[in-house]
Formats: sequence, structure tokens, C-alpha cells
Amino acid sequence: MARRQRWPRPSLIDAPRQTNVRIDCRANEGRPPASNGGRLADGERLYDPCAYHDRLLLGLSGIMSEAELHQIRIRLHQGERQKAARGALCIPLPGGLAYNRSGQIVFNPDEEVQARLRLIFDKFRELQTARRVMRYLRTHDLRVPVRPLRGPAR
Repeated sequence: MARRQRWPRPSLIDAPRQTNVRIDCRANEGRPPASNGGRLADGERLYDPCAYHDRLLLGLSGIMSEAELHQIRIRLHQGERQKAARGALCIPLPGGLAYNRSGQIVFNPDEEVQARLRLIFDKFRELQTARRVMRYLRTHDLRVPVRPLRGPAR
């Protein structure tokens, strides 16, 4: 069995209000940092997982980060809803539809795309299931029109 590559030797960093604090960056062999005497650091301070107050602070900061992410998601969703209420929300359209110059939704001007979509819906009326329609398209080597989400054809 191949041996694991060893991590570099411990390095020195400058922590706020402390200098030459040693951070152990060697592999922990699957054990938590506290069992190796390791420390956790963020942009503000060093935490000792063995100390009760440091564990408490780490837990609280994790909870606060999660709450902040939740608030950001709520604000983004509210912004989307407000845009939709104003009629300014522009969502990606499925293949076969496009926006015209005035921003209205119209059928794709490409006649081949329109014909393929008509065929798909006609076959669905005839065959009754999407699986059969896809099987029909696959056996006749016909592709379903799609709209790229990125790029110039967007």
C-alpha cells in the first residue's frame, strides 16, 4: 500500500495581536484538531478546540453565518418577486420560445424549430406518453430543440 504524502512542516503566521504563532498543518490522521493539540484560526483570532469558550464561540459563529446566508437568500427571493410584480423579471425560456425586440414572448422565428416542436406535440397526442415520444425521436434520429443558458445564442 502506498504511503500518504506528508504535509509540509509547521509554518509561522502573524495572527492579530500575536506574532510567531505556530499553526500545525500536518495531517491529523483522521482525528479532530483538539486531539493533536491543533488550533483553528479565522481572520480574527485563534481558537483552541479544547477550551470550552472557544468551542462555544465557534458554534455561535457557525450559527450566525448560517443565519446570514438565510437572510441573503430571503432578500434575493424578495427582489425576484418584486421584479415579477413589476413585470421586469426575465427568465430563461424553453426551447422554441424567444423574446422579440419589445420583450414579448413569441415562438422561435426558426421554422425548423417550430416544425420540430409541432411534431413533438402531435406525437404526444398520438402516443400518449413522453417516453414513447422520446423513443420515437431517438429511433428517427431527431433532436429536441434546446436553448443554451450561456453564450451568444442565449
